[in-house]
Amino acid sequence: MSDLGRTSVETRGEKGSAVLLVSHNFPPLHGAESLLVRNNAVDLHQRGWQVGVVTSPRHSSRAKVDAGLLADLPPEIEVLRTESNGGLSQPDMGKIQRVLLGHVESRWLPCPNLMWEREAVRLGLGWLAKNPEAVIYSRAPRNVSNLAARVLKQHTRRPWVAHFSDPWWDFSYDGLIHRTWIRLLERRVVREADALVFPNRPLADKVMAKYPAAWADKVHVIPHGFANFPSMPNIERDHKRPLRLLHMGAFYPVYRTPDTLFQGLALLNERMPLKGRLSLECVGEETTCFQSLVDRLGLQEIVSLKPAVPYAQCQEMTAQADLLVVVDVSYGLRGVFLPTKLIEYFAFLKPVLGIAPPRSAVAQTLQNCGLECPNQDDPQEIAMALERQLQAWDAGMLEVSPRGKAKMAQYHFPVVNQPLHELLSSLARGRF
Repeated sequence: MSDLGRTSVETRGEKGSAVLLVSHNFPPLHGAESLLVRNNAVDLHQRGWQVGVVTSPRHSSRAKVDAGLLADLPPEIEVLRTESNGGLSQPDMGKIQRVLLGHVESRWLPCPNLMWEREAVRLGLGWLAKNPEAVIYSRAPRNVSNLAARVLKQHTRRPWVAHFSDPWWDFSYDGLIHRTWIRLLERRVVREADALVFPNRPLADKVMAKYPAAWADKVHVIPHGFANFPSMPNIERDHKRPLRLLHMGAFYPVYRTPDTLFQGLALLNERMPLKGRLSLECVGEETTCFQSLVDRLGLQEIVSLKPAVPYAQCQEMTAQADLLVVVDVSYGLRGVFLPTKLIEYFAFLKPVLGIAPPRSAVAQTLQNCGLECPNQDDPQEIAMALERQLQAWDAGMLEVSPRGKAKMAQYHFPVVNQPLHELLSSLARGRF
């Protein structure tokens, strides 16, 4: 492992301190937030905290699971699982019934899995009765986690930190009643939490803009982090072989699409045939539905699309790539998301190419590391950025600068999570 990221940090929690993590998402549930919550729990445990986690069952009617995410979870972390995931659909229901109920959840209820709150509160109250000095720390984007934590605080008067990975009300579009309900609940969470955590400043500013200025004093910006520097395989560096690009993560029709990335590749392919010089592999949920776009742009011999893979395989593929690609949200509320996958890329200390709006959280993060991020809305600019990456590869100069690697290493959990540890410690001492 590189010495980058090794730093002298406080690693022990307050003596006797305890924290209850409330999160619907947790392994073996597959997904970025599930992994983040796991890594947060492990990091806090390593700092000396007694950690409890209230979460959903191991298996859900619709969710994918990755049992490997539970590997090496310290047994001292007490995981309390509800019997139900709180969703309206059940495993024995037919497809049409599940689709209709899913529509009700997304269009009429303030958040999916809303019924999970009651059982989560019951389990949380039991754990807090045994650990009466604990701090409550809830994680969204499953916003029901923050709703359950709010009730726990009301019952126990313990300090509570509410985390927003994504916007809630600002990213809801369906129906006056639906949006009004969300607005009411979000306001209660923001008002009653003792502290609010956001992964980047643009997101914090967007969410807090509609609330009293005094509430901004509760805001803490703590970026996502990565858990470990992976051991890197010996990769052939013969620059006569094709440059291997990898996009790891979900695409979603309308919401996050590879359209302009593929269009940029097509433009570059017209100027200089890329077959045998460059390949792009896209791996993740909903990725394969963009095959028709690949075919229409004539990129079949350059771009390959694959469904999601287990996390361990994802890490292996990332280690083998030469240039990692991240695509920002392409519709609606843009510029405020900081994809977890981008921060996971940083663990590999490799070049990353962003496709994002200017001044977005993605663009600012990459540019701070000395990395390129062409305008997501400009295929020509994307083509030019890809050409520069390919030229650097051909010249044997595609690499991250020492300063850039040092910036990437700042997202290692022992570094980036120190402010969270200090915040929780302050609350545990009664300074709230």
